[in-house]
Amino acid sequence: MTKTLILSNLLLFLCVACSTPSLAERMNALAESITSEVAMDEELYQEYADEYQMLLGEFSANLDSYTTEEKKQIIYDIGRINGAMSTCSVGGFLRGIIESMDSVPNLVSGFRDGFDVDSLPLDELERKVNQLQTEVNDFLNNNN
Repeated sequence: MTKTLILSNLLLFLCVACSTPSLAERMNALAESITSEVAMDEELYQEYADEYQMLLGEFSANLDSYTTEEKKQIIYDIGRINGAMSTCSVGGFLRGIIESMDSVPNLVSGFRDGFDVDSLPLDELERKVNQLQTEVNDFLNNNN
């Protein structure tokens, strides 16, 4: 009975091991998913980032167990993922700038309407500048 149990557990383990996608397959699937996204919200971006970090951790922890071909494929997919996620980040940043630029004319118009030159102490500033200029001239004349 014990022998049968051990053999059935071994068979179950082998079946699970055979049906579990390799890291290279999972990394490739993640790269495909990310590169197929046209626009990505922050939540989806974070989900992809979390999965990517998990896969990177697995890759680092088992680095010596991969064949040269698997390593090449995984590293290629790491590049694809980094490129696609960077594109999403830069795209979101640029969309934010574009949205902000749409409001620049109103911002400038409001600033112009709110800026009151007449309320600035320009007369006092001019008086101080003239006073300083006089003091500098006096100093230069007295030291020559």
